[in-house]
Amino acid sequence: MNVLDIQGLNVSYAHCAADIGAVQSFSLAVRKGECVGVVGESGAGKSQAFLAVMGLLPGNARLSGSVRFDGVELIGR
Repeated sequence: MNVLDIQGLNVSYAHCAADIGAVQSFSLAVRKGECVGVVGESGAGKSQAFLAVMGLLPGNARLSGSVRFDGVELIGR
């Protein structure tokens, strides 16, 4: 069983009349006892993805996908 299971996470921001995409279809699974590092270019969405997982995005953020921690859904679909 995965301790953290992220499937199809999308993060965008409402700005004027359009949405600005920050993360598209991010998925990750972490098993008990595993250590995982996430690397990528600046602006790739690493921070936005994990701020979403922790529920720390601002009010104009729009989320979709699934984030389960220890089997409990954190953000819904």
